[in-house]
Amino acid sequence: MLRLDSTPAPVALGRVDGFADLPRLEPERPARNDRPFLLAVQPGLGQERSRKEADRCLRCDLRLGYRSPPRPPARETRFPLDESAIGRVDEEEGVVRFYGPEGDVLEIVGGPDMRALVAERLGAERAAAFDVEPCPMYTQRQNELISQYVEAHGRMPRGVREEDDLDDLF
Repeated sequence: MLRLDSTPAPVALGRVDGFADLPRLEPERPARNDRPFLLAVQPGLGQERSRKEADRCLRCDLRLGYRSPPRPPARETRFPLDESAIGRVDEEEGVVRFYGPEGDVLEIVGGPDMRALVAERLGAERAAAFDVEPCPMYTQRQNELISQYVEAHGRMPRGVREEDDLDDLF
């Protein structure tokens, strides 16, 4: 029966430089037995060699202690909505999310040219930042993001007006 230890898994395991080059330790072979009818018994590694081999351990057992897999730190992908922002956006299909000064989502817009979408909103009173998500199926992705927002917040983003044609979303 497998028993899981109740001690929590460490948050960070770290990296072992040159791990792939560490040699695997094998037990020492016993001297050849002159009696072929006797089976050779494989001895263990011994205490010191066992410690060295254990140092190679990837700690795969620790994954059982995590409720969800650890993720790398999130990187900030929001850019301030100003003239310098235009150069950060490619002229490609995708979705742009615009945020207010408090970080709330104002608008989620998809289009064939993300740079043009950002340029249209330069100087907008309420928008302070934005992020982009390249996607050739930008209409579908825009609908998905708006649906996720509505599910999480129970309302449309503040920048979407009631008179906008949103019937195709649901």
